[in-house]
Amino acid sequence: RRIVLSTRFSLDPNSQSQATHFTTMLKNHEYLQSEHFIVYSPNAFDKSTCDPEWTRFDWPCRGTHSSCQMEDVSLKTGVPQDGSCWRYSFRYQLENAKRTNGFMIQLAEAAAEFVRDETNQCLGDGQKIEKEMAADLQVKVFRVHAPITSSRSSRGNFLVEVDFTKEDIDEVISAIKNWYEGGCTDMSECNITYTGNFRSKKKYSVRTKRLSLAIYPERPQGKWSTT
Repeated sequence: RRIVLSTRFSLDPNSQSQATHFTTMLKNHEYLQSEHFIVYSPNAFDKSTCDPEWTRFDWPCRGTHSSCQMEDVSLKTGVPQDGSCWRYSFRYQLENAKRTNGFMIQLAEAAAEFVRDETNQCLGDGQKIEKEMAADLQVKVFRVHAPITSSRSSRGNFLVEVDFTKEDIDEVISAIKNWYEGGCTDMSECNITYTGNFRSKKKYSVRTKRLSLAIYPERPQGKWSTT
């Protein structure tokens, strides 16, 4: 079974981002290893694109042979190659997830450059495209709302990234197990949150990166829910 990760671009060799930490902990979880899941992280591979701006939502490519704008037909046929469009590669992996009864995990992070929409998501432009492709292929999506904390300075209030804990990853695994135990019949999106996502700086490791000014996001209720 294949898991496809949808995160912001982050797995640079020198990256210390929340997404990198989440990906590492998820891959090392004993359940995924014991059940021989294959975890595909697109950020770990070189990418190309047919979109001059890379992540324009209104660009027609949705990873299919017919929609991809790559001039070299071989780059949008069969197994993705070095030089294939990232959208084509991502859709190929989603198709593998669908075929193997797998799913997509999408990490929603708080960041100043992202606009929180009416469903309380916080996705990068590329992730919005990945979300649409998953819906088109009817691939199960688990969306993890990353934990954050608040910080105050003379300039105002900020959101600050917080490290994932083992217990946080266990919550994700619990939702996955419930889906399999239910026969994989519920294909609606499952949103996983952590007690409003806000954490105490005294208890958790806090990153120094400031994410947003003045306005905090709404605090999601509950642990995990299907919407």
